[in-house]
Amino acid sequence: NGSDIAKEALARAIGFRPSSQFEDVLVRLAEQPSVMVRRAVVRSMAGLQSECYLPHLLAMLEERELRTEVGETRVKMGEPAFHYISEALADEMRPLSIRRHLPGTLTRFDPEKAAQVLATRLVQEQDGVDRYKILRALGRLVEDDPALAVEEKPLHAMTERMVARAYRLIDWRLSLESGVKDNAAYETEAHHLLVKLLVDKEANAVESLFRLLALLYRHANLDSIYRGLRNDRAEVRSSSLELIEHTLARPLREAVVGLVDDAPDVARLAQAGRFHVRLDLGYQELLAELLASAGESLRGLAAYHIFELGLTPLRERAAAVETKGSGFLKSLLEGTMGMQVLPEPSK
Repeated sequence: NGSDIAKEALARAIGFRPSSQFEDVLVRLAEQPSVMVRRAVVRSMAGLQSECYLPHLLAMLEERELRTEVGETRVKMGEPAFHYISEALADEMRPLSIRRHLPGTLTRFDPEKAAQVLATRLVQEQDGVDRYKILRALGRLVEDDPALAVEEKPLHAMTERMVARAYRLIDWRLSLESGVKDNAAYETEAHHLLVKLLVDKEANAVESLFRLLALLYRHANLDSIYRGLRNDRAEVRSSSLELIEHTLARPLREAVVGLVDDAPDVARLAQAGRFHVRLDLGYQELLAELLASAGESLRGLAAYHIFELGLTPLRERAAAVETKGSGFLKSLLEGTMGMQVLPEPSK
């Protein structure tokens, strides 16, 4: 077995005298619990550059202490590592905790090839955080090389989807806010959390939208316009709105302006155009919609809200969310299945 110090020394020695006969030894050492040992293993793998190391290097991306060395080693492995990472990014069976580090890793390879993989994956990715990571990686590539060619078709498709998503989030929030005006019994802590989460997700969607626009309209300095829209001074926000109107064409122009305008939410929603048709949902209809269509955090809160309100018609669907969800949903809903049923508020 030996001590960690001895194992580290062995891993380092293999790095000084690289040989394929030591591949199995490094693989076994890569499974040791000691970070010190695994760091020496990663550095030695860089010298051997065997493709059999790629799965082990991928797994070690979860460890912050090893991430830098892992990235450097995989870049040294060249084309085989690039293809392996590209396939891993598209493999939705892999843990998100690993996949979320892959877009940034790809930017360290050939920029043109990395941009092609990232742009293609952008429209396929179902996880919102992963999409954001891909967008950031694409932005980094273009920032380093403003002339870098990025396929525009997936960027346009994702732009339209992001506009539609932002308006759907506004619509959902308005249904929640309208519901408590009609029935005060709906106004619980979970209700307020749902509203806040929708506000946050809308802001994230608008930020992602401007990252996309910055890739499509590089001459317009959309990053600066986005910062201006968030400025406290009304004249700066107004100037940024004018720049958007000069940069974008219909119908995207009106829809984007609606998302960033200071107008009341109902007026903003009216500017969605073809990107969104008003849902006009009742409160319980909205909760059912969240169970069916929203992401994990919104589904979990909606399910909890249904149980705390005792909405019998929706309880079965809310319970089904718990059985499908991840640890987040299960921890959020833990104990709510036995929650005392309150009198069902009138719709």
